[in-house]
Amino acid sequence: MIMPLATENSYVMFDTLNGLGFTAGVTLKGPWTESSEVYSYVKSSLVPPGLKMIVPVQVHGADVIIMDKVEKECDFEADGIISRRKDLCLTVTTADCLPLVMADPISGYFAAVHIGWRSFIGGIVDNFMLIAKDLNVDLSSSHFLLGPSIGSCCFEVGRDVAGLFESKYIIHRNESCYVDLREAVGNKILAHGVVNSHMGGLFDCTSCDVDRYYSFRRDKKTPVQMVTFIHRSA
Repeated sequence: MIMPLATENSYVMFDTLNGLGFTAGVTLKGPWTESSEVYSYVKSSLVPPGLKMIVPVQVHGADVIIMDKVEKECDFEADGIISRRKDLCLTVTTADCLPLVMADPISGYFAAVHIGWRSFIGGIVDNFMLIAKDLNVDLSSSHFLLGPSIGSCCFEVGRDVAGLFESKYIIHRNESCYVDLREAVGNKILAHGVVNSHMGGLFDCTSCDVDRYYSFRRDKKTPVQMVTFIHRSA
């Protein structure tokens, strides 16, 4: 099969991890027609040859899988994966939900996490942090990078969903409720002792930027999503 051509405008690398022994990035809107083409592009053009691509089945839950001993590379349900193996590239897909990558230069652990509102309310951030601490991840030295997601400008929810969040993350506008998921996730991470200067990433709204990002809410249905990936550098 002839793969669609992509350019450097089809992805963004998280350069702040380069000097820490990790490589991470996220694909943007590109010439693809299905998600398998995006993964083929990432594997062939953005990561070193020979790495195993870990592709979880995301179910908007709170499960985080430790990949140090698990050999299964796909078809397992999880919304977060963590490892320190040098032969793996961890991935998650998003098209409005929040992608997160973590890298700890001290322990060598790195992670990719998919966070939607259901996962967040279900406790995936706390669950991930507890697992990281059990693995002796040094949270004070770890870096957390967030990818593009739907912003509070566009993330309209019903009052039932809004009621699941603390009031400080709810914006009332034109008799509708909007949630700032990014702020809620960021503050939850910082509450576990992560250094504020070690957090960053992309802060764009996927729904606002039609040319740059896929958005499930904006487009109602999209067969393609962004792939966020991370691996240890060669």
